[in-house]
Amino acid sequence: MKQTPNNNFMTSDMLEFEDIYNKTNNAIFFLANLICPNSELANKLYFSIYNKIYMSIPLPKDDEKANELLDRIIIKQSVIIITSYSNAPIFDNKEDLANKFDEQMENYDKIPLEVVSKYAKPEFTSKIIDIFNQLLDSEKLCLTLLYYRDVPLERMAKYMGITLACVKHIICQANSDIELQMEKETGKRSYPTPSFLSTIFQRAEQLSHKTNPPPNLVETCTNALNFKEHRVEQESVAEFYTDEHTLDILKKKPVKLDKETTKKAGIVAAIIIGIIITIIIVLKILTAIFNWISNINAPENSPVQEMSYEEKSRERVLHDRYQDPATGEYTEFSLRFLWDGDYEYSVTKDGYKLTLLKGSDILEDYAFCDCEDLASISLPENIKSIGRYAFNNCQNLKGLDIPSSVLTIGNSAFENCYSLEYINLPDGLLTIEEGAFEYCRSLTQITIPKYVQSIEKDTFRECWSLTHFTLLSSFKTFDLDIFGDYTPIKRIDLPDTISSLESYDLSIINIDFYCRQGSKTEETLKACKAPNIYYITD
Repeated sequence: MKQTPNNNFMTSDMLEFEDIYNKTNNAIFFLANLICPNSELANKLYFSIYNKIYMSIPLPKDDEKANELLDRIIIKQSVIIITSYSNAPIFDNKEDLANKFDEQMENYDKIPLEVVSKYAKPEFTSKIIDIFNQLLDSEKLCLTLLYYRDVPLERMAKYMGITLACVKHIICQANSDIELQMEKETGKRSYPTPSFLSTIFQRAEQLSHKTNPPPNLVETCTNALNFKEHRVEQESVAEFYTDEHTLDILKKKPVKLDKETTKKAGIVAAIIIGIIITIIIVLKILTAIFNWISNINAPENSPVQEMSYEEKSRERVLHDRYQDPATGEYTEFSLRFLWDGDYEYSVTKDGYKLTLLKGSDILEDYAFCDCEDLASISLPENIKSIGRYAFNNCQNLKGLDIPSSVLTIGNSAFENCYSLEYINLPDGLLTIEEGAFEYCRSLTQITIPKYVQSIEKDTFRECWSLTHFTLLSSFKTFDLDIFGDYTPIKRIDLPDTISSLESYDLSIINIDFYCRQGSKTEETLKACKAPNIYYITD
């Protein structure tokens, strides 16, 4: 006897599925394309994973149990799809490199962050992903689960149906293969794969979604149901995979839904979403007509804006345009960023002028990465940390006042901000991580506040316009390597505490050093035979 879905299932469970979809869609789409040998299989894997997630509703509320369940679904479906494609098991039983893997993970030194930032550049990312794609299917799967999803090795082995030692052997072999190919590509020994591959995957996902966006919810629901109907996998690995409900690992009674019930639920969900999309489209058309009428009646010299926006989880997408009052020509702008709070914006001839209102106290990693249409931004006063690559490649950002609440600026946070002419750092700032201002080619001067604990090598590398640098922190050692191999610096103001001047050579002989007369810094500069010493007066 067929079951009829009740109202609870059609509301709370569908809403939970949409929430899961929003949180995991990008990552699962990227994972599927990463580990499958062709796009057709990648799509099959993607839709099969969501089919299993849908059949597992409601998911457990405990995060760890939910993650274990999702890992199991991903691993099981990956093995089925890849094995069906190759018509042979994707794992062998080799285990002789297991001990070597343990030694690698225990003893390797993490790669310096400034080098990681080089690997994270598109050209390096593309090269490493190409090498990754040449690995065996088993190696690609294990590396992706470990470095991209951070799946524990014991869980990986359990759901792959192989031993823990076999998993370690596969990962160790894959690491060695990547390092060998990198050595052939670059002509020198590569850094250990474990130290940079997770960063590569994060960057590759970001680049991939620009050219290959994942399907929307309606498309995923429809195709997941079709995938289930066609039974593409046909239980081809029956001895490895059993079709018990995915919640059995949690010892929890599953929600029993037959095929007809599931199909009806998916169709209803698709219809509801379709109606919502239709309403949105109609509203947009009416808004466009209203704006067109308004533009006809507007004064000729007034800038005209046409605004639309989409919001999905923490991601914000703005589409707008600016009309030049002199010529009447439009300039289209687009902005995609991550922010967990409210915001306001206006559009200018240079791009978006954005104001973030109070929300999260952390501006997360990659929040505004590659936002080339961002002209200026105002940050809220509760922000404590600016994440890694937060404003990387914001090529039109011209200036920024960092709020007084910020304690940390992550590595490469403002790298490649070519138009950044000024940045005011707060007095309470403690940490500036590596490469934070690399390639800020328009930056003319900067002051390092008094509580900053260190400045890493190459932090201001390729800052071609930086002529005035002021250090207020009580450093004992000042290393000119922070400016890279070449610096246009004309003036450096130093505190009284400098006892060592590093990386000083004839290439910077024209720099004017300013310090207090009679200070330790003056003694150090004279001992280094600095030719141009001037004195700071109150």
